[in-house]
Amino acid sequence: MAVNGSGAGNVAAAAATVGAKVVLASSDYVFDGEADTPYVETDQPAPISAYGRTKLAGEEATVAANQRAFVVRSSWLFGIGGGNFVETMLRLAADHGEVLVVRDQVGSPTYTWHLAYGIVRLIEGGAFGIHHMAAQGQVSWYDFAREIFDQAKVECKVLSATSDMLGRPARRPAFSALTSQREHAILLPSWRDGLSGYLAQRQAEREAAGA
Repeated sequence: MAVNGSGAGNVAAAAATVGAKVVLASSDYVFDGEADTPYVETDQPAPISAYGRTKLAGEEATVAANQRAFVVRSSWLFGIGGGNFVETMLRLAADHGEVLVVRDQVGSPTYTWHLAYGIVRLIEGGAFGIHHMAAQGQVSWYDFAREIFDQAKVECKVLSATSDMLGRPARRPAFSALTSQREHAILLPSWRDGLSGYLAQRQAEREAAGA
């Protein structure tokens, strides 16, 4: 909460003192996952995890401290420069030849390269407030894993499980796909296109490094 909540408010307030815009990267986890259609900006947040509650607190603190704030909610991020679900799946495939993935959580896997481009476009304007900016489409973690192996041409057996079977300590929304209802929404490519772009970028970087 110190970082995601009050910390975000501190950044927004500091920006306001010099008349600067501020961007807060928020999350689909501000929602409870009870919907059956993608969430839009006006849907009521109701986080079910500590992480979701801190991200919502950050949204509220940011908007309260700076009238020139962009709150950008995205979903299931993956990209170059850090650990992510795609890398985890490829590593497990190499080490074990099979993976166990939940089938009852659905979201919009978003390539950070696409998201960054969208945010750059956003901050050039003045449409302050909440924006949903995630990949087009929705998929379960299970089917996302299958698509990863298909696109990467990796042989791996994908087993499905429920969230209850895996028994993770933090609750996660069962459905957290996002879409935008804004008139001039910045639409990102599909999650499949994002995955394709990520795998291509990943391969290019590995080749450049001599891997």
